[in-house]
Amino acid sequence: MVRHEYGLSLHRLGALERSMSKDAHTLAFGCDCGQIRGVIREVSPATINHVICYCGSCQEYAAVLNHAHILDAQGGTRVIQVAPSRFEVTHGLDQLASSRLVWKKGGAMRWYATCCHTPIAKIGRAHV
Repeated sequence: MVRHEYGLSLHRLGALERSMSKDAHTLAFGCDCGQIRGVIREVSPATINHVICYCGSCQEYAAVLNHAHILDAQGGTRVIQVAPSRFEVTHGLDQLASSRLVWKKGGAMRWYATCCHTPIAKIGRAHV
């Protein structure tokens, strides 16, 4: 079991899969409208976890942002977990905002695109 105390979970896996860079160890990501773009560096099976999250919090957040279409038929969200040091927003940082569904100590900070309300990432306690 791998435990990431404060790992970064990216919610835009589809965008990542469609935009593999020329460097096989770097993945590009972005919001639905393209105003936010970035990269994940040093990608390998040892540095990322690909999971599908079925928690109520991820489902609720997709609904709050009017992005329920990112959920699969069973309500799962495809997520890549990565160390924050490997994540870089290269364009549109001014369009990135954060929020929490629950304001309590240790609650996950969720990042989204203000331009199109695409969920981008979550920083918080994660267990895989």
